[in-house]
Amino acid sequence: SALEAVVRRFYHPLKVQSLPPQPLARLHPRPASRPGEYGAQWHAGQVLDALVEASLPSDSFCTLAVTMADLYPREEWNFVHGLARLASRVGVFSFVRHAVSGNMPVAEASARMLHRSMKTMLHEIGHMFGLKHCTWFNCLMRGSNGEGVEHQTNFLHLCPVCLRKLHSSIGFDVPSKYASLLELFQEHEADSELFQTDCEFLRRRISALKDLPLGSTATPQLAAWSGSQPLLSPPP
Repeated sequence: SALEAVVRRFYHPLKVQSLPPQPLARLHPRPASRPGEYGAQWHAGQVLDALVEASLPSDSFCTLAVTMADLYPREEWNFVHGLARLASRVGVFSFVRHAVSGNMPVAEASARMLHRSMKTMLHEIGHMFGLKHCTWFNCLMRGSNGEGVEHQTNFLHLCPVCLRKLHSSIGFDVPSKYASLLELFQEHEADSELFQTDCEFLRRRISALKDLPLGSTATPQLAAWSGSQPLLSPPP
């Protein structure tokens, strides 16, 4: 799927594997739920408790649960798109509030929902790699309650601060990462101005880094380079 593909490319070189589905009601301990506008709404924190209780697979760094059920983090909150725990390396996110309302072409609506879903999924996984909410730039890791309440849309790329943090954790070649993401996002560029913005950003960064020696950014200890372009620059 496109969601698995974007996680695979964004967090390369780590491997990504989908696990068999499991109903929320069968988690142990069973998470609390309450009636909501999208049907049963489940306590996201208690979903994470159940994931911790089940323990991570022995060959995994983190586990993210994906659901179409609505979530809430505590009684006084009306909803949350997703939730993750840094130390326990478990997370959960819901598609249900990413559905597009209003009249628009099917392709555009599908691309917009996909962009929203990618953003939440990559954001929650970022927390499990130790990235907290970003306060530096308009970054993927910026805290967000969705397009309906935010004045500024954030996109599918990290700011230089968060990119450096992730690079320190897992190591990757920056230009290759950008090229791989661009290849995926281009499939939806014609249907969504959101993907178009991400593609334009990636093309600018690839152009700015084109003179780097091949593979020179592939390890957390960045190779010295005397060129005029910075390795990591702020998004637009």
